[in-house]
Amino acid sequence: MQKALVILAVVCCMAFVSTGVSAAPMVIKWGDAAPKSFSYWEPMQAFKAEVEKKLPGKVDVQLFGDGVLGDQKAVLEQTTMGAIQICTVPSLVTTNIVPEHQVLDLPFVFPNQKAFSDFLVSSEGKRLGALFEKHGLKLLVWSGMNGTDVQNSKREIRTPADMKGLKIRSLPNPLMLDTIQAMGGMGVAMGSAEVYSAVQQGVIDGVYTAPQFLNAMKIYEVAKFYTPLNAHFAAGVTVVNLKFWNTLPPDVQKVFMEAGVTWNKLQEAYYLDGSRPTSNQQAIDGFKKRGVKVTEPDIDAFKKATIPVVKKYRDKIGVESVDRVLKFVGYKME
Repeated sequence: MQKALVILAVVCCMAFVSTGVSAAPMVIKWGDAAPKSFSYWEPMQAFKAEVEKKLPGKVDVQLFGDGVLGDQKAVLEQTTMGAIQICTVPSLVTTNIVPEHQVLDLPFVFPNQKAFSDFLVSSEGKRLGALFEKHGLKLLVWSGMNGTDVQNSKREIRTPADMKGLKIRSLPNPLMLDTIQAMGGMGVAMGSAEVYSAVQQGVIDGVYTAPQFLNAMKIYEVAKFYTPLNAHFAAGVTVVNLKFWNTLPPDVQKVFMEAGVTWNKLQEAYYLDGSRPTSNQQAIDGFKKRGVKVTEPDIDAFKKATIPVVKKYRDKIGVESVDRVLKFVGYKME
């Protein structure tokens, strides 16, 4: 009898312990190859705070910035394989796995950043986002980033004729290099670490990228002519491993999607909120204060010059998919 009571006591204690100790939180690793000073990091922190507040004790969102898990291609591959659960990369990287996303990079298809951002949350934007699922990924959110402009050391640029003969650095992206050539320049693929000295030494004449990067690289010290073209707009893409996503209960998925809206608002504010030093306007105002001549371009002339690029990549990407987007945004190849 005494032995039975001892056993019963042990069983009761085990039941108490098992019900009294909560399960360990689910660990979610999020990889980001960009510096923490870039537009992704603050929204990632806000996402973490919102999810952990709405799901107390259930989720541990671990953020890995500054490329500690590898470059953009590496974190995307790790997310696809499930080694990490979430990553954020620019759409220029996702085109390696979803070629249809190159339509987002076609020059002068989107007239401004707001039009681009509106497109991303439209029915057509959602259709493009759903293409990730064939590749083992779930689009959590994507967000409009800044357009590409030109800063050079030689002269003002208002029309494609003004770009003739200028050696302009770009990312090693064939579509962008073709665009520079169509606009009259000579595209040069080059890593960002070499850009400042290359302009300073005359190896290249200018740089083709967003004003935030021009500012960060201090190109204003060696190139005094800036033209806000807004030729290409990239998207910040946050994707989740699809198998992992499908294991989450609907209420948890809902919290993630809601936090994704917060991510989007903060990421876009990095560029559009004029009170921030990272905004487009403050970057351009900073150029002017440092003696850079800002020249407004003839956008219609540049758009006309790059129509052959749109036609070329329309065939490469897929006529049907591209035409759906062009019709949706009202772009005409005339």
